[in-house]
Amino acid sequence: MMRWIFAAVFVALVALFLLLSIQKVPLDAVGVVTDNFGSGVQEVDREPGYHFIVPGFQTLNLWDPTLQVIHLEKGTHGDSRVHIRGKDQYTTHLDMTVLYRIRRDERGKTQAWAVAKKLGSKERLHEIAIRNSNKVIWEVMSDLATEEFYDTAPRTLHSQRAHATLNETLKEEGVEVL
Repeated sequence: MMRWIFAAVFVALVALFLLLSIQKVPLDAVGVVTDNFGSGVQEVDREPGYHFIVPGFQTLNLWDPTLQVIHLEKGTHGDSRVHIRGKDQYTTHLDMTVLYRIRRDERGKTQAWAVAKKLGSKERLHEIAIRNSNKVIWEVMSDLATEEFYDTAPRTLHSQRAHATLNETLKEEGVEVL
């Protein structure tokens, strides 16, 4: 009788361990596994599906590989517009939208593990994207005079230059601007 109780407890513990070990990565996410007592971030992204994670020794963090949006605008939560002092010394308030995502390798696979290793969290990634967007847009667009913001040709030229500069700036963080 005692043998059956030990067997039942053992089976229950194994079932509990397996239940805690299997974790799901949803379709709209990429999993990054961190070894808590060893090498740190594993250098491979976990595709959507079920994955075996050793509880306590590994942690699965979900990253969003889809398109992310930064709105620099005046809204109900404050004013995040870029305030640019142009070459004519007048201030222009610029609403902008920046689209970005985690950079992909040559095969089209995301490199979320590299971003996780460098930055540590999704929130830090978003902060860096916002800070660099403000900085680059301010630096590039401040070459315009106030009336040039209403002229399509110079504004488009400066927007393209800002896009290229921002892409180059965020490249080292593992981010691409679209």
